Amino acid sequence: MLKVLSFLVLLLPLSAATRVQPPDLTRARRLIEEEKLPEALAVLDEAKAANGTDPSLLYLRGYVLYRMNKLSEAKQDLKSSATATPTALRSHYILARIAESEGQRTEAIKWLRPCAEAEPPVDDALPRISKLYWEVGQIENSQVWTERALRKTPWDGSLHYRLARIYQIKGQAEQARVEFAASSRLKSADSTGVRKLMECSEALSAKDLKTALRVREEFIGQSELDPDLLVALGTTFATAGSPEQAIDLYTAAVARDPQLFQAHFNLGLAMLNLNRPDAAIEPLQRSLELAPESKQANAALGLSYVMQNRYSDAVAPLEAAREADRHDTKTAGLLSVAYYRSGAAAKAIPILRDVLQNSKQDPKVYFLLIDCLNADAREEEALAVSTEAAARFPQLAKAWLSKGQQLARLGKYHEAGVQFAKAAELEPGDIDALLGMAEAQQKDGDYQGSFETYQRALARDGDVTAALGAARSLMFLGKPAEARTVLEQFAGANANNSQLHFELSRIYARLGEKDLAAQQAQLGQQLRIQESSTATGAGPQ
Repeated sequence: MLKVLSFLVLLLPLSAATRVQPPDLTRARRLIEEEKLPEALAVLDEAKAANGTDPSLLYLRGYVLYRMNKLSEAKQDLKSSATATPTALRSHYILARIAESEGQRTEAIKWLRPCAEAEPPVDDALPRISKLYWEVGQIENSQVWTERALRKTPWDGSLHYRLARIYQIKGQAEQARVEFAASSRLKSADSTGVRKLMECSEALSAKDLKTALRVREEFIGQSELDPDLLVALGTTFATAGSPEQAIDLYTAAVARDPQLFQAHFNLGLAMLNLNRPDAAIEPLQRSLELAPESKQANAALGLSYVMQNRYSDAVAPLEAAREADRHDTKTAGLLSVAYYRSGAAAKAIPILRDVLQNSKQDPKVYFLLIDCLNADAREEEALAVSTEAAARFPQLAKAWLSKGQQLARLGKYHEAGVQFAKAAELEPGDIDALLGMAEAQQKDGDYQGSFETYQRALARDGDVTAALGAARSLMFLGKPAEARTVLEQFAGANANNSQLHFELSRIYARLGEKDLAAQQAQLGQQLRIQESSTATGAGPQ
């Protein structure tokens, strides 16, 4: 590492404005070249005492302190010289190397980026920044810089290998195969391992599971194998639809290199794909300890919490994922669900409006926004959104159903009935549309129409909700005996439905059967107490 940096001293020009005599800097450089670092530092200390603001001096002193592993002092001088034109890029580069050695990859990227963007780039800034982005899980940025580095050094097999891994993660199998072949040909990575990796990929494509599993066992059994090759083979199985075969490979990679972000992240991802969100949490949390700003890891952790209905826990990682990419509508939607389900619907509303501002093609965004607006007591706004959704998706039954429900919320039952009827017409099997239409008719005073619609729902679904609605309509029509007949048919199968018992009590009382009415009222009350107790014990949802 130190030899690589020595050129920086040799190429550093003197500042035109320096007040330090050139012989002092020349002497310091000569001592550095002779590896007499303490003597060089003594010269530079004297020069700094005379003129502590010269950027060339501060750079040289920071460089010497860095070589002597006095990193805190080195950073002070290098940061002071990082804004001066003659020394800026060289100071940035060493500050990046210091941050990288301290495990601060995000900080290292910040310092290294100007060095990579320079023309020509400073030393190995291009491949180094592509590796740093890879290690923090920023795959898109890693690809950009890897491709740029390859244009400068197309013979670097390690860059071909990294690009192959990026293509593999993105599901671009053919491009990955080409890059793996280049990596193997240039012998920068474990060429035997890469050839085996390609053999396994070809076997999986040919449905030759026996060969693929043989390679898998060979990889797991080779203790000296690069852990990233284990991750690469695991990803090969996962993208081929066999994430269960990837678990042991990722686990072995984690054991061999606990600092390997991709191993932890892919293990968590495989657990999610196997519908084991509880098992995904630990490896995803570990991946975020290694790369806190990883959008993919934060989004995956948030999803694992959502899949377990742990919406409050999902908020923080999903907020981090959204902060990393505000154009990702999937993350925005997932975060909105987490806000809504954790009682913070108001926070979801501006996010969903922003999504709709950029794209109006997903009806689910409209429906979630309507739910959030209702939860925030903004029913009129919710009606406006539901109206827009129905206009934009006129062949979608749920759009009309949603508008009908919103009108009913606002007490506009006659208009609501029209929307429910449209939904039922578009999707005849949708029981919710029929129930909504029947209830709207009932509340609008059309009891006969309501009864007939409830009968249609009963014929289609046989649900107790439809039976209760039909009984109420019959009661409004002055037909308690018929209402009794309807509900008694459902009493046996719905003995734990408190609403049914209360409705039967009302019917019996109308028919003058006081004992039966009292009995049903008592049963309903007992069930209501049980329901209330259960809801209290369950806690907030």
